[in-house]
This record gives sequence, structure tokens and C-alpha cells, in this order.
Amino acid sequence: MARLSLSFLGPSQITIDGNPIELEIRKTIALLAYLAVEQKAVSRDTLVVLLWPDYEQAQGRTVLRQTLYTLNKGLAGEWLTSDRESIVLRDDADLWVDVRQFRELLSVCKTHGHGAAEVCQECHTPLTQAVALYRDEFLSGFTLKDSVKFDEWELMEAENLRRECATALQNLVRFLSELGEYEPAIAFARDWLALDRLHETAHRSLMQLYMWAGDRTQALRQYQECARVLKAEIDAEPLEETTRLFEAIKAGTIPSRPSSRAPTPTVEEQKKDRSPSK
Repeated sequence: MARLSLSFLGPSQITIDGNPIELEIRKTIALLAYLAVEQKAVSRDTLVVLLWPDYEQAQGRTVLRQTLYTLNKGLAGEWLTSDRESIVLRDDADLWVDVRQFRELLSVCKTHGHGAAEVCQECHTPLTQAVALYRDEFLSGFTLKDSVKFDEWELMEAENLRRECATALQNLVRFLSELGEYEPAIAFARDWLALDRLHETAHRSLMQLYMWAGDRTQALRQYQECARVLKAEIDAEPLEETTRLFEAIKAGTIPSRPSSRAPTPTVEEQKKDRSPSK
């Protein structure tokens, strides 16, 4: 069977065996995205309410059938299973969805036996792979003007995914900072800030990282950028904590570096440490 790849972290991208598929009707994209992210059979009535809220049930079901036909035709008819009551993306198909992969990579770190804010050696790779999947906002630039419920669902998913990505980036920044790897930490901190330019914690992290990396000028510029964005977008001044950090940097005081430590042991190392000595 061919491989269907669905990318929704950013503008939608649909490919079969690497070949782009164009779905010209926006409702087909919305239907596919909803089924891919929900990962369950969805009733036809639920989909009608979601995508055609102004239609009577019978009319809505007719339009849904037509949309499903168009979608099956565009995808060569191999990926969807439907009956009179529900529709689902086949779990047994060769299917890859970036949102699913993103969340699966993040969930790996929850199995390592440490707190959610900690990162061990085994976390670093899946976290890095996860944030690399985040090209942009969920379904960036996509909306259905006549489907308020779908737009609400899209907005909620976008916010959840943005928050999950921000947490992953923050954890990577903290982890790399503690290892003294400031340049990669700066790169992740920039990505973190790009998710929300008003996030002063991310601004402060960059100010500190620039100082630890020996770039005092850039640390001062980061404060100025923070102040500019806050003034321009919400007519506010930086928090006192941010300004205190700026004054310390201006005075040439290097912020205290995070405690250097060895990375949190891997799961296998923890098991080895707990095993009885021979």
C-alpha cells in the first residue's frame, strides 16, 4: 500500500509516496484534518454539525457524502473507512500524521521516570525531533468562514500544540544551559520566543544565554527588543524582573550560570544503578 503523509503543523501538506496531493475543496481538507487529529471514528451527524452547521441534517448528510466521495477520489480511496453512521481514518493503513508524531515524541519523555520539567539524555533526541516537526501554527492560514465550530476546534488545537511546543523548547533550553551548550540553547530559545514575542521569560532566557556565551551587546539588544515589542503590541513596560536583569547586564554583571551537572541518567543507566551488585 502507498504511504499517506499528512502535515498540518503549518500550511497543510498532503502527499502519497512523496507526491503532493491537491484537495481543491476546503471542506475536504477540514474533514481530513479533523479525522487525522481526533484519531477515532466520528459520527456523520457530528461532522455535519461541525462543517455544515446551517444545513438540515438530511441535506448535511448528502453534502458530507459528496465531500467524502471527493476526498476518497483525491486519496485513491484507500484511507477512509465509513459506514452509515461514522467515518474513520484506517489505523491499519500506511499513514503518517505530523501532529500524531509530534505528540508521540513528546510522550516518550513521560516514560523516563523523572518530572515533566526535567530532561534526561534519552529525552534530548525525541524533544529535538518533535520541535523540528513544528513548522508553524496548526493549519496556518486555514479557516472555514461558514463553520464556526470547526474554527473553534482548530483554534483550540493550535493553542494546545503551541503550548506543548513551547514547553518542549523551554525544557531543551534549560537542559542545554545546564550543560553549558549555549549556542544550541540560544537557537531553541529563539524558536521558543517566536511562538510568542510577548513572552518575557523567553526574552530573559535569551538575555542570560547571550551573556553566558560572551555576547553582552546582544544581551542588551534583546532587552531593547523586548521593550519595543511590549510597547508596540500591548502598550506595556517590561516586568521589574526583566529590567533588573537588564541593569545587571548593563553594569557588566554576568547572571549566575545554572548549576553544571551531568545529564539525568538514562532509563537503562537507572536500571543498572538499581541492580544488585554481583
